[in-house]
Amino acid sequence: MSYILKLVNSKDDSINMDDKVVSIIQEIVSYKDIPDLPTGNFPTVLRPYQLDGFRWLKVLSKFGFGGILADDMGLGKTLETIALLDSTISKKPSLIISPKSLIYNWEKELNKWPTSLKPCVVNGNKNERKHLLKHNFKSNVVFIISYDTLRNDIDLFEEKEFNYAILDEAQAIKNMQALKTKSVKKITADYRLVLTGTPIENSVADLWSIFDFLMPNYLFNYDRFRLEIEKGVLMNDDEAYNRLIVKTKPFILRRKKKDVLKDLPDKIEETISISMSPEQRKIYDAYLMQVRKALTIKDATNKIAVLAMLTRLRQICISPSLIMDADIESEKINYTLDMIDNLINTDHKVLIFSQFVSALDLIQKELIKKDIPYFLITGDTNSKRRLEMCDEFNKETSQEKVFLISLKAGGTGLNLVGADTVIHLDPWWNASVENQATDRAYRIGQNKKVNVIKLVCKDTIEEKVLLL
Repeated sequence: MSYILKLVNSKDDSINMDDKVVSIIQEIVSYKDIPDLPTGNFPTVLRPYQLDGFRWLKVLSKFGFGGILADDMGLGKTLETIALLDSTISKKPSLIISPKSLIYNWEKELNKWPTSLKPCVVNGNKNERKHLLKHNFKSNVVFIISYDTLRNDIDLFEEKEFNYAILDEAQAIKNMQALKTKSVKKITADYRLVLTGTPIENSVADLWSIFDFLMPNYLFNYDRFRLEIEKGVLMNDDEAYNRLIVKTKPFILRRKKKDVLKDLPDKIEETISISMSPEQRKIYDAYLMQVRKALTIKDATNKIAVLAMLTRLRQICISPSLIMDADIESEKINYTLDMIDNLINTDHKVLIFSQFVSALDLIQKELIKKDIPYFLITGDTNSKRRLEMCDEFNKETSQEKVFLISLKAGGTGLNLVGADTVIHLDPWWNASVENQATDRAYRIGQNKKVNVIKLVCKDTIEEKVLLL
């Protein structure tokens, strides 16, 4: 972007602005033809499509542009990023901002490869973090910090200058009004890069917020963007949609597993419909009547109550004991436990995802009763422990064959190729989030077929969620 601005401000009348801009865009579009290669042993380590990704990142940085590396989960965005950082010569350190659950994963990956890069995780109390930043501010250092910690420490970071500022799982800044979103946009860096498998989770406003970090004002201010593009896209206006594509396509690289990895094993998906027990159905129908009654009341505050009721309906589908103190049989829990028995007895490893930690607690209690070893990750599990559990689970000698994971806490960043079966205990509204969770097992390093099983209660809200 800085290169374009220099051209715009140039007093040299001999420069043809249109031709120059077209030439730059053409070079970006033809990134595969660029001869650039990464340093060290990366040329022999990176797959062909990863080398292409590296070249794309390099040509963007050549012209001062930011970009969104939006490959499918598990294709190696982290590795391409490390190769990029290793190939960059700068007197400034770089900064990686990620969810808290991934900061130690970044440290591990940076230490894994023979580079001159020195990872520095910014953690501890405020004084300790201040000390880390002050005494490690060197050219080859890569600072790693969580979004929440950066939000609290922005006074320390906004006065510094970095080579690269990289956002991992950048859908975290989709809410343009959130403090963590505003904080990352205060960072000063020569180059900006975004990593995310889902640049648009809910609306094109998510994409605007990410571009506002990458290249402020490239997609205008938000009011103009909403008026000229977002409204049109929401109304299925082809002109607005095409305008957005033309402006953003050169700066987004998106590859899918099926297109670039012919050697990955199959992923087999199956939705299993489960009938409720009679008692469970009575409770569900009673709550459903309350929802229908509430929907007839046109009151703003009532919308919140309806959302809460819908959540309770989803919980009842798993087990009524999630919302009431009662020992009522759940067909879904029984089916899940039977599947676990069958899977571990035939030497399979399984990941079980649920949005509700209380549902995982139910399964956990039964596993304890049966003396079945397992791992559990929730929002309360610290980053180091997550990494330790993942590493142990992926070992062939691991005694733990079952991994219970809350969807929000474990939907990103975990490498669990030791599993060959993924069970979704409850469907989630956003299919991309659910797919990211599945990709904990279906990613590079997987050499087995992956079975993905979605459990859905028949004639319930869960079937409506799937339709959405």
